[in-house]
Amino acid sequence: MRSGWLQQIEAQRAVDAHFVEGARFWQDVYRREDPGSILFQSRLEIALRWTDELGLPPGSRVLDVGAGAGLSSVALARRGLRVDAVDPVEAMVAMVRHQAAAEGVADQVHAVRGDVHALEAESGTYDLVLALGVIAWLHTPAQGVAEMARVLKPGGVAILSGANRAGLPLLLEPMHNPWLEPARRITSGGLRRLGLRKSPPHEVRARSLSLRQFDRLVEGAGLRKGRSQTYGFGPLTFFNRALSPALDRRLQARLQSLAGRGTPVIRSVGNGYIVLARKAEPDQRPQVHATADVSPAATVGARSRIWNEAQVREGARIGSDCILAKGVYIDVGVVVGDRVKLENRVSVFQGAVLKDGVFIGPHSSLLNDRLPRAVTPYGQLKHRQDWRVRGVQVEEGASIGGGCTILPGIRIGRFAMVGAGAVVTRDVPAHGLVFGNPARLRGFVCECGTRLDEAGACPACHRQHQLDPGERNG
Repeated sequence: MRSGWLQQIEAQRAVDAHFVEGARFWQDVYRREDPGSILFQSRLEIALRWTDELGLPPGSRVLDVGAGAGLSSVALARRGLRVDAVDPVEAMVAMVRHQAAAEGVADQVHAVRGDVHALEAESGTYDLVLALGVIAWLHTPAQGVAEMARVLKPGGVAILSGANRAGLPLLLEPMHNPWLEPARRITSGGLRRLGLRKSPPHEVRARSLSLRQFDRLVEGAGLRKGRSQTYGFGPLTFFNRALSPALDRRLQARLQSLAGRGTPVIRSVGNGYIVLARKAEPDQRPQVHATADVSPAATVGARSRIWNEAQVREGARIGSDCILAKGVYIDVGVVVGDRVKLENRVSVFQGAVLKDGVFIGPHSSLLNDRLPRAVTPYGQLKHRQDWRVRGVQVEEGASIGGGCTILPGIRIGRFAMVGAGAVVTRDVPAHGLVFGNPARLRGFVCECGTRLDEAGACPACHRQHQLDPGERNG
């Protein structure tokens, strides 16, 4: 039997030969209008849009892995970024250099032949690593992704794409549907034994993964997923019979639009899958208890700690140095700033924004539904679209005591303090002290938490505060 390393070498040679043969295709694919090219065009468009949203300063260093014909490298260089382009195929490297020279960015693009399984760059070199359509062709994907993570700077970003095992074009085509592969193997094997079918020649194929498998691959390299999207919904065929190109393009555009809006099911069945993930700072990764439930689509900042039985829903953003104690619930899309402390069983519902330095005591709830009914006037169970969400906003440094209820749409001002057990039905001014049911303004407090005197002075730290007369009499 051949050794594992020899098999890997042979597999890599077969992949390299495949791309050498298809070099002309990669030169033309971003300019073509056929349905099959939309996949690659969508992938590049998403990657460049995400790159723009990062706001990298000019001169930031980028590694373009599997640079192909150089379109992505040139596009990055045009944005003022310094690009190292790596590809295992010498013909592709030459194409990158030619493309960069033709577009006048040769001084910003350095193209070399290399293997992503063993990159030559030093650890922590790059601000951004781009690898579009690469992982599906690696003989050892985990090693390749780990190398990309290694050369990223702490806090750097990787944009990676792969082939979706549950892509709609595969699911609709019985000849390629992955779930029908066992049946196809049995049928083909039987026909070959009967002499009715010849063994097919070896074909180099991309490795497709489920979305969950791809996410695990990324996270296994120490990268934290920030956002993701499927893309490319064609070409659509059935028993290798294709739709008309015009109809295929219209369908793809419609499906991509639905996926971009997060439409259930559709958002998960694009032919490709692209992920933006960030490398944590050294020894600063967030700590998440084994029993906590943190959505892969949530973002948790450096050094934050999420304790047992806490739940953080999709789209939520938790800042750095936060503490979410036992049983804390963070709803969809909630925004939590830096250095926020939420004690046991705090519930923060959709629409809420907690600024830096907020404290919320145990068993408090920040509500969002102004019409809290289980059913509509017609007796039907209410769904998310039936809600009238008005989130609570808690400004910097404010504190909410234990067992409080904050009604929908309330704003708690900077460094305000809400006494334990209060039911807050009105906005609280900056530095305001409120308590009771309903909560009433009882005075004002300093940043240090001490109650201010009538002149706005703090007897503990001697800070002087200018208070609005209207607030003083609130």
